[in-house]
Amino acid sequence: MSDAVELTAGFRPLLKWPNDLVVDDRKLAGVLAESLLTGPGSPALVVGVGCNLTRDAFPPELAERATSVAHVFGGSGRAVSADDLLVAFLEVLHTHHTALETPSGRAELRRLERERTATLGRIVSVETAEGELRGKAVDLDPDGALVVDVDGRRRSVHVGDVVHLRPDESRRPSGSSG
Repeated sequence: MSDAVELTAGFRPLLKWPNDLVVDDRKLAGVLAESLLTGPGSPALVVGVGCNLTRDAFPPELAERATSVAHVFGGSGRAVSADDLLVAFLEVLHTHHTALETPSGRAELRRLERERTATLGRIVSVETAEGELRGKAVDLDPDGALVVDVDGRRRSVHVGDVVHLRPDESRRPSGSSG
């Protein structure tokens, strides 16, 4: 979805691990995926995406935590249609799916994921089923788990709610303001 926004809107949001896209730490989109086993050898993946396109995409009380394509553009009047974003998303999804078929393609996608993850390098609080974990997000493991350094000990987190505790000015998306 980050690539699709860049293609249609001209700026690249970053990933807030595990499933949000952010611009200046404000949520632009959320992505949910669920794998299904429909039968022997017939896996399926269901992907749901919500992306804020218009100024009224969220209530005013969320303005400190949310943004939209229209907000990023300010008063420029540039609009992105849901249809154009969907077409771009499906095209990028196909390209990335094809890249997964080769070791070099998988390595490139992992590199891009690390490069575009706003959570890396940040001090975070992660709420897991076992409790809260605080430390510095230092990497993504090969399975996509967030690796957090907690007092010199690395912990892989596969599921959890992440809060960025301290902004890192060096990881802003290209084309964003502020």
